[in-house]
Amino acid sequence: MKISELINSLLPAFVTELQQAQAKTIINTSAAISAAMLALVAYWLITGTFEDIETIFIVLGLLVAFAGIIALVKYGYIRSGAWILTGLILFLNLADMTWYGISTVASAGYIIPILLASFSVSPKAGMSVSILGCISVFAIAYLASIGQLQTEIPYQESTLSFDAPTLSLIYLLTGILAGNWIRSTQKVFQKA
Repeated sequence: MKISELINSLLPAFVTELQQAQAKTIINTSAAISAAMLALVAYWLITGTFEDIETIFIVLGLLVAFAGIIALVKYGYIRSGAWILTGLILFLNLADMTWYGISTVASAGYIIPILLASFSVSPKAGMSVSILGCISVFAIAYLASIGQLQTEIPYQESTLSFDAPTLSLIYLLTGILAGNWIRSTQKVFQKA
């Protein structure tokens, strides 16, 4: 069975074409992140850089959560699956930024929940997630600047003067672009 056939078999029956597209977004995101996590653990094991056994339990827990989200979508709970997946990815990104700081490439990963919210919930949801990201990066950088938050990557002046504003612009542009795309395609879906 091809991957596209497998994904199509997981789509809920009797939903609109727009809802099918939203369901595919949720299923594809859940599957892609699951595969990425497994590949990352395999990479760590192959290169001998695997450090904590707790990582295996976290990955297994996340795999179960993603499977549960896919099941929700299959049974027609598309919006619930979208919000749970978006919330989970948001939590993981914000936890990473709080732990390591915002001056890592991982902070760019926050665009995933922005896109996910835009494509699977609504453009307003995507923009709300974008704004939350902007507030978060400035709050994390500010708290690090006054010594209230100690991150793995030590605070530097550029964290607040460059990283936070640049990430905010990236998040806002992502929200705007995705929102405009969704508004345009919704009109096409309504005509079909």
